[in-house]
Amino acid sequence: MQGASEDVKLWHISHLLRTKKWQEVVNVIDSAPASLQQEENYRYWKARALEALGQTMQATVLYKELSQERHYYGFMASAHIGEIPSLAHTPAPRDTAAIASVAKTPATMRSVEFFRLDRTTEARREWFYLLSHLPESKVTDAGILAYEWGLYDQAITSFARSGYWDDVERRFPLAFNDVFSEKSQAYSISKSLAMAIARRESSFRSDAISSVGAAGLMQLMPGTARYVAKEKVSRNTLFQVDDNVEYGVQYLRYLMDKLNNNPVLVSASYNAGWRKVLEWLPANEALPVDIWIENIPYKETRAYVKAVMAYQHIYDQQLGGNENIFPQLTRDMIPSADAVSTHPVTGTLQLAPR
Repeated sequence: MQGASEDVKLWHISHLLRTKKWQEVVNVIDSAPASLQQEENYRYWKARALEALGQTMQATVLYKELSQERHYYGFMASAHIGEIPSLAHTPAPRDTAAIASVAKTPATMRSVEFFRLDRTTEARREWFYLLSHLPESKVTDAGILAYEWGLYDQAITSFARSGYWDDVERRFPLAFNDVFSEKSQAYSISKSLAMAIARRESSFRSDAISSVGAAGLMQLMPGTARYVAKEKVSRNTLFQVDDNVEYGVQYLRYLMDKLNNNPVLVSASYNAGWRKVLEWLPANEALPVDIWIENIPYKETRAYVKAVMAYQHIYDQQLGGNENIFPQLTRDMIPSADAVSTHPVTGTLQLAPR
């Protein structure tokens, strides 16, 4: 029941944001339990509301505190005060003896051998067994070992299991870097966005498959791959890294063209479908990006978009870039439904350039 009441309060705040009733936003947040008021979303929206009400100093204090944290709201807060978002990267200490000890366990050796034989189901079963039987103090060592062996999804899993969140480089590995470079360049797609999508979709697990049949690194439905490739694509093909990234990035290009190169709408469409996203456009007037994201009707898609935007910045930093999408997100508006037009040649709906 507590979770349900929290959802109701969040939806109340979201509605107030949409109608820009800033003082009421502050009042609702101030009336929430103290534990909720400390959540990053409540702190961010209180700062946004105070800023809109002209209480700049109080807003800046809240933004400054949030800007030290590594998540979507922290990155948005950083942009509001003109700072570079903090990744707070702290590598896990590498204990050579401890890692060697993990490498010699029978479960580890079986797992690696299965991976070498492309028997990935058995390999992951062994790695799960390994993590469940290792002392808690050695789970991070297993994550470092998996990272160094190129078992990126198992590295991500291991760090999540150990709770060592601050090793950003190992938790957000540059997996299949050459493939993403080639495909993103071929289709003029941000490499950091493509890698962020893959990290969110599958944690770089090449044989991942969802309950609805989406497959591979970028979790593509065979029908979607077939549509962009204009030829039959089997599910087994989607388990091949090169092919999966090819079709995934090609699909991102398709969505970019349809949605006027808006990364927020594209990431929402990758999760929920572009037709649904067009239905979610504001009816009468454009909305600030952060307010629109907070009002996405699907909880899964709301969380997905926030994660992908944050991951895109993390990958941009990992790749040595300087994109930092968050200042743009604080300035951009999500257009209203009257921006949707029918393509004069194909007859399909699209978001027209304004």
